[in-house]
Amino acid sequence: MLWLVCANAAGLFAFALIQGYTVAHGLVEGGAVAAFAVVGVAWRRDRRIGSSAVSLGLLTASAVAVHLSHGAIEAHFHFFVMIAVLTLYEDWLPFLLAVGYVLLHHGVGGVVMPESVYDHSDAKAHPWKWALIHAGFVAAAGAANVLAWRLHEETRGHLRQLATIVESSEDAILSVSAEGTLRS
Repeated sequence: MLWLVCANAAGLFAFALIQGYTVAHGLVEGGAVAAFAVVGVAWRRDRRIGSSAVSLGLLTASAVAVHLSHGAIEAHFHFFVMIAVLTLYEDWLPFLLAVGYVLLHHGVGGVVMPESVYDHSDAKAHPWKWALIHAGFVAAAGAANVLAWRLHEETRGHLRQLATIVESSEDAILSVSAEGTLRS
């Protein structure tokens, strides 16, 4: 995940240049994301702090992508891709961070610099309304991902239990398909 944060930092620097921003602007934007990777490396022994830093780095990458694209709605989808990536941590904390991050980013950013967060007039006029809507979407995506993670965790538990039974058995165990073909 740290590599993904670093790749986003480099990609955002290049995107800033493509969008016509200065090198200094690109370095600041990419550097903000890279700073979270540094914190993630420094705290990698503490899984919670390291994963939180990386999560915030990925979310910051989304916010920077939105900013560099002048609030284009398509850039907001970067948040949803990062939310799906956060599922790999199999922890609820990154999703809570994501909901809070989007709410604050879209709300405060929408008030201070609305053209950097939104590209439609209603959102610019009512940034907190749209911040709540976007945070709701992120919460729903996070809930779906946590549910998927929990279901997979349950399945993995059953598979581990079955593997333990097979490995500890002194009897021969055959696996046969529904058609009666010997599989193993």
